[in-house]
Amino acid sequence: MDVALLTAFATPFMAILAMLWHQQRAILRKVGENGERLSRIEGFLGIGMPPAAASNAPGADLARRPPEDSDKN
Repeated sequence: MDVALLTAFATPFMAILAMLWHQQRAILRKVGENGERLSRIEGFLGIGMPPAAASNAPGADLARRPPEDSDKN
């Protein structure tokens, strides 16, 4: 094979690989950001985590009473 022919095939092939690699990295980065966002939302709502972890979360009060009982104090 001629070197010019080899470069003619290799250059577009390498460009396509570079584009695919870049897109894959961008997608993985976005998925990671969405996962972090989802875990923050779940943590705020107190869902998506085991009860032991939820009880240790800031502001968690698992010993809450119904609203009608809180007026008796």
